[in-house]
Amino acid sequence: MTPGPTLVLQCPNCPTQVSHMTTASGNTFGATFYTDGQRFAPMMPSPKYLVRCPGCRTVHRLKDLEEVDSYHWYVAELPGLRSVDEKKKARELNEAKQAKYEDLPRYELVQAKDYFEFASSHAKDKKEELYLRTLGWRAGNDSRRKGVDTLDFDMLEVDNLRRLLHLAEGNKDFPQILVAEIYRELGLFHEAEAVLNQMSQAADSISEFERESLPFYLSLVQKKVTAVQELVTSN
Repeated sequence: MTPGPTLVLQCPNCPTQVSHMTTASGNTFGATFYTDGQRFAPMMPSPKYLVRCPGCRTVHRLKDLEEVDSYHWYVAELPGLRSVDEKKKARELNEAKQAKYEDLPRYELVQAKDYFEFASSHAKDKKEELYLRTLGWRAGNDSRRKGVDTLDFDMLEVDNLRRLLHLAEGNKDFPQILVAEIYRELGLFHEAEAVLNQMSQAADSISEFERESLPFYLSLVQKKVTAVQELVTSN
């Protein structure tokens, strides 16, 4: 993983500024995948979509925070430096910025319910609502991933999944294998199996990843397992 610049971002609602570290490049080596589509890759952190301002506590899209400055932690990362003088000036400017912004807070992470609320009140269109509800679903599942916490869905999570199903069914851009996963996690095994069987019958038109994953999803349905699982494929 190669770090990118650290951005200084301004909250649109209050004077609070936060620092945000970026990634210039990464890879998925050693990544863990889950049946709800979540991925954890040590060398490629997932980008955040919603964040909470530590000052006013308001939830915003990360992209809606204004970039007011940036700096690098290592001068070697600065592009376009050739002469010794250029490097010296860049190093001095960079060090001054590091000192200026070293005490800036990071934004705060949001919870599943924040995604649900934002989807209901601030989504710009159905496409964004679907994306927000998918992120909220996965955020709620994070406490269940290693089988440490097997709590059932609360009412907000169930409502979100039903709304997500309404948005996802018939949507060609939303993976049907995740439609089956939503049904399975809701305990609607007959509906989940129907979606998976339909995909199996159309094996030539689905992705290689989906073809490899189908047997595992089907096995969970047949065992009547509802919890999110680490994905195991036939490959």
